[in-house]
Amino acid sequence: MYRFYYQKETIGDILFIVIDALKVPTSIKQYGDVCALYDEHNNLVGMNIYHFSQIYELNKRGMILPLSDDLLGAVNGLIEPYGLSKFIREESGFVITKVKEIYPLEDSENLSYVSVYDGKNLIPLVTASKNVKADDLVVYAKVGTLLKDGSQLQVTTMLGQKSEGMLCSARSLNMDAVAKPNEVLILNQSYKIGDDFFANGGY
Repeated sequence: MYRFYYQKETIGDILFIVIDALKVPTSIKQYGDVCALYDEHNNLVGMNIYHFSQIYELNKRGMILPLSDDLLGAVNGLIEPYGLSKFIREESGFVITKVKEIYPLEDSENLSYVSVYDGKNLIPLVTASKNVKADDLVVYAKVGTLLKDGSQLQVTTMLGQKSEGMLCSARSLNMDAVAKPNEVLILNQSYKIGDDFFANGGY
């Protein structure tokens, strides 16, 4: 999985590409405006593309999803001449699911156990959100998904309960315009369980 991030006004005119958030870059190779980041085993773990607006005018900010064909084409057209592998379209990791069960966790005033269905499997989660109920359609981030802050989602355990991913708020999906504090984004029933949330443009 990889993810594009761009925050021109606060960080600069740099497209950050995270490929493996769990690895620490230990060396770099510079190819013009492309800075390729490698780990200790010489595996590519990320890229920084400087002066990106000279290559492509990107209007979105933060985590860039969905990725347009034009954006992918612009990035690939820049990196391929340097022998770097092109990026192919892949699933975002954000999946439409249905809440099957939810109840408060013992010994906690704020946390609840949630089970969601992705069309194939029931997935156990822990959430602090209070606006979720059974039969809601929600966006679930799978384990391994790269998040808005650049981190990679891992399995966690809270109060003895395993949480294999997370329920997404509008803010965590980089949809600040419709975000409500501490609330999971509830979708209308027209969405299809199991689909990638960003496959058809998102919300």
